[in-house]
Amino acid sequence: MTDFLSRAQALGAATSTTLTIKNQEDHDRIMQSMLSPALADADKVQDYSPRINAQEFPTQLAVYSLSDLIIQLDHPFIINDTRPVVLNYGTVTIENGAYIEVSSGACNFLLDILLKPSSTTSSKGYDIANIGSGPLMIHVSQAIQVNDLVIATTSGSGDVTILIPKSNPVPNIITHQLGTNPGKITVVTRND
Repeated sequence: MTDFLSRAQALGAATSTTLTIKNQEDHDRIMQSMLSPALADADKVQDYSPRINAQEFPTQLAVYSLSDLIIQLDHPFIINDTRPVVLNYGTVTIENGAYIEVSSGACNFLLDILLKPSSTTSSKGYDIANIGSGPLMIHVSQAIQVNDLVIATTSGSGDVTILIPKSNPVPNIITHQLGTNPGKITVVTRND
């Protein structure tokens, strides 16, 4: 890791005077690309490497990881962090009426298994929402007992991209853009 960081710092120092952030969308793309090496997708974003290294290193990255996470009605899962965040979970269970809210600089949410045994959505009107300004990317490897999933963005929030495997799709993904100027929501069915 120190070798990667020292290379990033050296590259960033050499190129930082020529790089500028054009707009929020450009910044979000850089932030999402910065997290890709953590997901073993470094080759897909190598064109962004000089910009990432110049703009974002040295940096702090929040990483949350558990084998199992059960989200209950009275205990929503709320991530509120200004840094880029990686959420890495084995099995995530969203119980009846529970919800997840993410507010961060950029977030990659990795779920091996998503369980939602009830089709009831929370009183907030969503199961997962991006309420922060950074982009949220949700990677679901396998969905079990998920009949519907409600994804939302709120006023001024970043975009949400959810990646679902073609071999195990969620039958009904409902998207809500709440408030003024919410981020866009993209659902991608990927081949495994």
